[in-house]
Amino acid sequence: MAIKRRFEIKNWKYWQCWVEGKKFIAEWGRIGWGPRSYILTFDSDDDARTKMSEMIEEKLWRKNYEEVDSIEFESPDERINRILAKKKQGRHVKGKIEPLGKRKIIKFLVEWLKKENWDLAINKSGLNPPDLVASKGDEKWIFTVKGHITEAASKSGNFYTALGEILQKMDGSITKYSVILADLEENRHFWRQFSELAKRRTRINALFVDYQGNVNE
Repeated sequence: MAIKRRFEIKNWKYWQCWVEGKKFIAEWGRIGWGPRSYILTFDSDDDARTKMSEMIEEKLWRKNYEEVDSIEFESPDERINRILAKKKQGRHVKGKIEPLGKRKIIKFLVEWLKKENWDLAINKSGLNPPDLVASKGDEKWIFTVKGHITEAASKSGNFYTALGEILQKMDGSITKYSVILADLEENRHFWRQFSELAKRRTRINALFVDYQGNVNE
């Protein structure tokens, strides 16, 4: 399992990092803004972990960052390798190797909204978000959907892109705004890190869709 460690300085800037095999991955930026990122590939797993230790020491002792969070998660590569290993052993494996893509998430979301008696307008072109608008009486609900991506350094960028797209579509007549993401710990982690003040002022919430089609807050 990969362990992502997050560091912040004066609730202003953050820096987080983790190791996936021979890759050392880091993201940084201003809190509440989209991140910058880089990936360094080494000759061995140990070299990547050594680099991570060196960078953490620098942030703690030379840059005055404080560690605020540490989460364990299964990277896409680890999950695929685990599933393939079980299949090779002839064992039944639940779930899918493929990421939960945008089209599948929209399909599940539409089914859920129809059960709740919302009328729907779907952006089938995939261009010019939002991806979906629901209405019921005088209420409107606007959605931006992002499917799961496997490129580690782009994951938080995917999350902040969703926020940016929905902010651009805000209208006084819209009563609800939601970003829709695959129900994965990494996405929930990004949502927890998003400013509570910003959530209240923008009235944006997040919904998470799993492989079974369940829609959860």
